[in-house]
Amino acid sequence: MKALTKQWIGLAEESFAATELLNRMRCKLRPNLLWFHCRESSRKYFIALLEENRLPINSVRNLLPLALPLIPRKARHYSTRVKLREFSRFDDRFLYPGFIATRAEARAALKACRSIRAEVRLSLGLSKK
Repeated sequence: MKALTKQWIGLAEESFAATELLNRMRCKLRPNLLWFHCRESSRKYFIALLEENRLPINSVRNLLPLALPLIPRKARHYSTRVKLREFSRFDDRFLYPGFIATRAEARAALKACRSIRAEVRLSLGLSKK
């Protein structure tokens, strides 16, 4: 594994650890903060995979265009895109006043983040941890 890939994985793991800590704070759950760290963790995992595969890294914040080069052409079917779009709908709007993520949206983001983490770690030959 390339050194830069390891660094991206390290950053992704830090964000993922934050999601797990925030999720354990059930009575004080801050959906916007949980959602933000889920998205950042997933984005960093995708960048690590792009880096490892020597694919161009766009500074795109939306996860669908970022992840699309990683999905084999044969697998670019409807369900794969639907999963990424579901996670992508958690865009920057929750970072600004007037938009609040619900607990359900934050938990959906956490579920997507865990799935993305597992798939990226598996494709890089890393343990499930």
